[in-house]
Amino acid sequence: MANDLRIAGVSVAPGQSVRHALELVELADGLRVTLPLLLVNGAHDGPRLYLGAGIHGDEVTSIAILANVLRQFPAAQLSGSLVCVLVQNPLALHSDHRIPIGHYLKSPLDQSPIDPWSVFPGTPDGPLAEVLAHRLFELITQCEYAIDMHTPTRGGRYVPITLLPPVALGAPARRAEELAILYDVGLATAGEFSLEELASLIAREAAALTGTDGAMVALAENGQGFVVRAVHNAPALGLRSSVGEDLRGIALESLRTRDVVAASDYRAHPDSNPALYGLIASAIAAPLVAHGEIVGTLTAYVSRPRVFSEEARRLVRLYAAQAAIAIANAALLAETRRLARDDDLTGVLNRRSLLERLEVQIADATRHGETFGVVMCDVDGLKAVNDTAGHLVGNEVLRTLARAMRQATRSEDVVARFGGDEFVVLLPRTGPLPAQAIVGRIAGRLREERYMWAGQANELPRASFGIAWFPIDGRDADTLISTADARMYEDKARARTTRLAVAADAD
Repeated sequence: MANDLRIAGVSVAPGQSVRHALELVELADGLRVTLPLLLVNGAHDGPRLYLGAGIHGDEVTSIAILANVLRQFPAAQLSGSLVCVLVQNPLALHSDHRIPIGHYLKSPLDQSPIDPWSVFPGTPDGPLAEVLAHRLFELITQCEYAIDMHTPTRGGRYVPITLLPPVALGAPARRAEELAILYDVGLATAGEFSLEELASLIAREAAALTGTDGAMVALAENGQGFVVRAVHNAPALGLRSSVGEDLRGIALESLRTRDVVAASDYRAHPDSNPALYGLIASAIAAPLVAHGEIVGTLTAYVSRPRVFSEEARRLVRLYAAQAAIAIANAALLAETRRLARDDDLTGVLNRRSLLERLEVQIADATRHGETFGVVMCDVDGLKAVNDTAGHLVGNEVLRTLARAMRQATRSEDVVARFGGDEFVVLLPRTGPLPAQAIVGRIAGRLREERYMWAGQANELPRASFGIAWFPIDGRDADTLISTADARMYEDKARARTTRLAVAADAD
């Protein structure tokens, strides 16, 4: 049977918990600064553990992590006792209180009190930060073990940091780490990560959560099945990076079962990859399911044999659920940005994106004294196609035209749909002769393309082109586009005159 827990002037009976406010100082305006304590005395003998949550800006989340940990361990089931300081820097919660400037590293407007850890062990009658450090130090030194819930870098993951000898702190510390990792992935659901960044984060944190040597994330690709998008710690295991390759391994079973799959003997699993025999001994995989749809898979692996417990499976299942939502959100964000940037019919840039790129190009060319070309292109006979074959066929003509223009231009060139049947091609660092050569290549490619209608291949309608050059023809977007447009209509008029002349000769 445990004895009473006596600390900070409070006595707590075995199997009980008590909340207490430890007074620090009273400020000149009457504000009483207190240190909130949660004292938990287990029903059985055991070590005394200090748990603290540091607050430096956004670290208030540590409090929620600690609260979740403590809910897992009722006092009646605890061996030992907990001295929990839920807010190690209470002044951080007084965001509207003006503290004397000597108590701050920054301006009082920042509301960032000096970190008590920087003045340990502190003094009982010094500045506020030293008084706070002194009281914390008193509590910590009355415990056998201690951890501080802290983030080492701004925006980093909340992790327990050992303050006293780094011994095994047991289930509370491990649970805190697990909750921190799950919280980190939860943050990603509200972030603006690219799919590549998110896949790397998920793989890295999965290895930390499961205590495995490495991890791999594959994502669903339209029409391509599942493709590996991130591999964590492959070189340390002697593995080559498989990013960009089709999914292989035990994750295939997780796709079929839509559940966690564990292989304590990797070699014996029917979906195992023979190329990894001798490198991977055991693995665990899970599908990433969001809104009823499998958006990817997660695989974690170890180089030595391991039997994955039910607790490990539960954690992987929970982690996979959060990771899947994060991936679905990132994919939705990417698609939203694509729709805002690209023309939905043809897949090239839309008018707004083109004008933004053109302004950037003008600024760069002005700064470096360069020239570039703006090409306006119009499909002469699209109305006739729409009238005879219908708008669906006309849309296919536009898609074929856009695809051919992308294929005929350089990687640095920009193709955009300006509106209706008009396209613009931006040619960076391109003078008159090279620009004319590129336009000639585009026109030649368009003459080779065909579209299907009435069971036969038909030539694309003729396209007219006009080119303007910066800075010769103008130094702003409107002037350059207007000049290119006027020259395009000149090309259109010449083509019409030529057709009429040919028709007259034929008569």
